[in-house]
Amino acid sequence: MKKKVASSLAFLKNDRSVRIFSIFLVLTTIIWFLIELSKTYSSTAYLKIDYKNLSKTQILQEAPLNKIEVALKSSGFSLMGYQLFTKKVTLDLTDAIYTRANRHFVLLNNHQIEIGSQLSSETELLRFNRDTIFFELGATISKKVPVLLELDLSYKPGYNLMSDIKMTPDSVVITGPEKHIDTIQYLYTKKKVLTEVYETINSSIPLLINPAVNTISYGSVEVNVTAVVEKITEGKLIIPVQIINVPPGITITTFPKNIEIVYQVGLSNFSDINETSFDVVFDYNSYLIDSTLVYLLPRIKSKSDLVRSVEIKPRKVEFLIQKK
Repeated sequence: MKKKVASSLAFLKNDRSVRIFSIFLVLTTIIWFLIELSKTYSSTAYLKIDYKNLSKTQILQEAPLNKIEVALKSSGFSLMGYQLFTKKVTLDLTDAIYTRANRHFVLLNNHQIEIGSQLSSETELLRFNRDTIFFELGATISKKVPVLLELDLSYKPGYNLMSDIKMTPDSVVITGPEKHIDTIQYLYTKKKVLTEVYETINSSIPLLINPAVNTISYGSVEVNVTAVVEKITEGKLIIPVQIINVPPGITITTFPKNIEIVYQVGLSNFSDINETSFDVVFDYNSYLIDSTLVYLLPRIKSKSDLVRSVEIKPRKVEFLIQKK
């Protein structure tokens, strides 16, 4: 029993010594690290560039270089800050040199004092790891382009579209570098899928915008789409065959004398559809063009906007020509 107690006391004593040594070691390391960071070193870091004093009549046609690598001389503390957090500096383009085809360049060595003054007072800008930045300027233009709708619709059984799909706006003004604007002929919406639709559509759909081109501004970044959807019903009408362009002295007898119109209409508008809602004709001129024809085909000259689909039975009528 005495041996066990003695062994435990020795372990506690040794454990306490280990802990004291560990604390001393950590404190010593921290002090050494702080002393080392207070010394002056040379190292490389990246600076983020903001450009100023661009031409008032022109803009950047492409996103220019946005970071430059530089060699710095400063304390370890400052250099660590530059490594962990990219410093933003402003570069004046007033003295940019024109080459050709709207290409320009700026010599970084001419801006060493300007950029160095934007760093901390204890930091010296030694050099740039590149000497030139190239960029392209061009005119800013605006253009109105149509929007193409990417919409995939499916309906609940017994329901259908009862109006044209209306998109507002149907075209958008875009403004930006001439280089990009000239190549854009259409804008597209993001694809929208609506399933089991049974009521009026009223939906906002964003435009499909290329995130890689951030120099273009849009008059609108979305469109609003509306359309009437309702339960449909089928109706039938019997109307007489109507032949147009029959010359004087000619009588046409058709077989059959009447045609059937089968149509679909919204349930709420069913009672508004009658014989006057359709104007279906058969053109005698088609026979004059091809005298071998023994039948005429129908043509729907007009129909009510309330009607979404029309089927004519029969699809052709035979005819007999009689001279008066």
